[in-house]
Formats: sequence, structure tokens, C-alpha cells
Amino acid sequence: MASSTATADGGAGRPSVLEAAAELRGGATVLARRYCTSPIKIAKTFPEGGALGVMLMDASPGMLAGDRYGLSWEAEAGTHLVLTNQGFTKVHPCGLGQAASMESCYRIGAGAVVETMMKPVMLYRDAVFDNRTVVELAPGAVWMQGEVLCPGEDAAGRGFSIRVVGQSFVRLLRG
Repeated sequence: MASSTATADGGAGRPSVLEAAAELRGGATVLARRYCTSPIKIAKTFPEGGALGVMLMDASPGMLAGDRYGLSWEAEAGTHLVLTNQGFTKVHPCGLGQAASMESCYRIGAGAVVETMMKPVMLYRDAVFDNRTVVELAPGAVWMQGEVLCPGEDAAGRGFSIRVVGQSFVRLLRG
């Protein structure tokens, strides 16, 4: 479950939650449980080699000041997930004292593998993004993630100025 530590306040933003758990059935990884609130959802699942591919979708125009996304993934022992999304995560301008935040939590069982390769995060002028990743690994578990942050340019080709980008990563090992 995503914790309530993802913080962003001062805006009229909204919380959005995605919780998913994978298990083995007949030797194949399947999503056993899923829950989400708008605008984030699981668009589809699909075979990805011997893994289960999961495509996320954000049905919003991007993250606004005060938006809080909490994503929670559980991969039971022996499962293999490949996670991606449909498009860039866009973070729009935030006023003074405001931010958009995302917390991604992974609980990965013994011998399970989770590969995460989301599309880049596009940070618009004056965007403030607080991004936290928490990973709990059981013995023999593997977690791989690629992450790209890209400040954009406006129509005149001027680079965007980003006031604050908070990135943190916590890794917990069990056993």
C-alpha cells in the first residue's frame, strides 16, 4: 500500500492511488489484485517474454500543484513484472510553496523480478516535483528501474527553469 508520506500541499490538487499485486498462477505471473483512483489506471496487461507487462495510463493533462500520486506494487515470490506507461508524465508550474508529488512503493518477494521503465518526466517552467521511491526486497529479489527527468523548452526555444526537484530513494532488504 502506498504510504501517506508523499507530500504536496497548498494547491487545489488531488490524490490518486494505484495499488496492484502480482502472483503466480499455473506458472505465469498475473495481476491478482488491482485498485486505482482517477486519473491513474492500468490500461492493459500483456505477455512480455516470460513476464507480465503492465501499461499504466494517466488520463490527466499532467500533474498540477498539489497533486499527489501514490503507486504501490507487490510482486509475490517468483513473479516477473515489466512496468511502463503510455506517455510522458508532465509536471506543470507550481506556485510558491506548492508541489506535485509521486511516491512509488515496491514490495518484491523472494526470487521475484520487477523491471520499471516509465517514459520520461517532463518538467515545465516553474515545476516543483517531489518524487520518492521505496523498495523492499526479499532474498533473491531483483528490482531494476530507469528514470529520465527532462526539462523542456517553450515555443521560443528558451529552456525552462525548474525551482526544485526532490528525488529520494529508500531501499529496504528483508531476510
